Amino acid sequence: MNLLSWLMDQKGIAGAGLTIEFFAGRGVINKSTAETQIDLVQTAIDSLVPGYEMKSLAWMPVGKQKGTVGPFDRPGWNWQKKGISRGQYRKHAAVAWRGEDQLDFFVIATERTHAADSIRISTSLRYVTELCEHPELMEKLVQLTRDAWGHLKLRYAYGNLGVTDEGSDVPMAVKTMRRWNTKSNISLADVTPSVNEQIARNFDKNVKGAYWFNILNEKHIKTLGGVEIVDQSLPEDVRIEEFKNGGLLIQLTPTPDLEDSVENQTKFAYLTRLLQPIIVK
Repeated sequence: MNLLSWLMDQKGIAGAGLTIEFFAGRGVINKSTAETQIDLVQTAIDSLVPGYEMKSLAWMPVGKQKGTVGPFDRPGWNWQKKGISRGQYRKHAAVAWRGEDQLDFFVIATERTHAADSIRISTSLRYVTELCEHPELMEKLVQLTRDAWGHLKLRYAYGNLGVTDEGSDVPMAVKTMRRWNTKSNISLADVTPSVNEQIARNFDKNVKGAYWFNILNEKHIKTLGGVEIVDQSLPEDVRIEEFKNGGLLIQLTPTPDLEDSVENQTKFAYLTRLLQPIIVK
């Protein structure tokens, strides 16, 4: 059994799917980076799995506790772009789904918190299942990460299948992770936003864990001993790519649809051992 199909069989989980998150210092994602924020949304639109369409926009102004939701149409998108350009939003998001099923979704969202600024891509399990059948679209998501890292002063990024307690009355994320971890050492991430808020301020020097997709900064790489040590510490078929502005991509497999195989467990074991000195406690 693979992790994706195992998650689809679980009951009582409020949210599960693919999450890719980028973290920056406080105040980095602002009106001066508005063009990049807008371009990332457009890249996300261009990378959507066939059949999915951007249908909703959401935004929350700085200093407000209540946000606004509207349709993704030309007037709405132009309005949101103006707000992004003026640095007016604490949060903003674009949401896609297929047909009328809003539980089968793709979201790209930006948020400014007291701990860090972040950009998050989240998908439903059904979406990531289909995404894994389109390697060219998976590569567009990888390109999106390059663009984000190249134009924003990011500290760290990761991507993995995960579970969240956001919007749930009964917390299940930790229990679900424990059930999976009794079967495999392949990582399942807790992507509940409050979890990241507790540790995000440390991502300049630390990482959240060992995941399917990881981007390290120069401080991380130096602590680990350099790029050559990273390369020598991982299996040859692990994707390692140096970015021009200092980031290092580590992608364990082409897609997050991970078979619970000896080969994949070995990759996660090696990566966990390598990153252990910088995994946040």
